[in-house]
Amino acid sequence: MDKHARRLFLFSFASFCLVLAFGTVRATGPLREFFDRPASLKSLQDFHAHFDALCWLGSAALGAALWVWREKWRGPAFVPAAFTLCWMVGSLLFAASFLAKGLGEALGLSWMARGLYAALASVGGTLFFPVIGLGGWMALSAARADGPGHPRERRPGPG
Repeated sequence: MDKHARRLFLFSFASFCLVLAFGTVRATGPLREFFDRPASLKSLQDFHAHFDALCWLGSAALGAALWVWREKWRGPAFVPAAFTLCWMVGSLLFAASFLAKGLGEALGLSWMARGLYAALASVGGTLFFPVIGLGGWMALSAARADGPGHPRERRPGPG
């Protein structure tokens, strides 16, 4: 579980660096006019919002959850691995769908603004279903590990 928490933290940090780089590039020079076109502005704002929430902050929060649960997880090793992989790929594809839509709108490419956007959003969104199930499994396991009756909680007493 440590390895997967570190992967999420690394993905979050890389996403943060990309947020800074994209914001800096977008704010300067001729790219500002390109990205601030009325046709694509809303989609590019949606990209920023989803990328920030999912890839940067969401990955940090989930990495922290895995870090906290690392001592309590007794389930199969594939669960945190699949959880981490599905989250990273799903969040990246889902956020990238809005970038594809915005660029397609700015460039006048309907296949990108509609087709590629829909494909990326669909695949990325679908990957969140295993994240929900696997995350619930890990959370339930962690909650049970803290509850009464768990072997670590049983103490010999009078009786």
